Amino acid sequence: MFKSLFNLIMTALKVNNRNWFAQVMAGVGFGVITVVGTTSFVDYYKVKAIEEFGKLGAFSGLLGLAGVDKAISIIIGAYIANVYIKTFASTLKVVKR
Repeated sequence: MFKSLFNLIMTALKVNNRNWFAQVMAGVGFGVITVVGTTSFVDYYKVKAIEEFGKLGAFSGLLGLAGVDKAISIIIGAYIANVYIKTFASTLKVVKR
């Protein structure tokens, strides 16, 4: 399945490689597909998490009062920042004195 998908993408890029406008439009298309795919992935798991959180019943009120939602947001934000820094710091040239 992935091999045929890869061949389809390569064929589309080879055909569109003759014109700069076609290259730009192909890049925009892949960008839109990536953003939509990522957004739908995140939305699906966000809904699943909210459904599972709702099954806790009265205990979820106590978790809300304790600020667990804010703690989880901070932890996820720190993890994403860590990955971002590690990914892009490796591409930057560090000036040593």
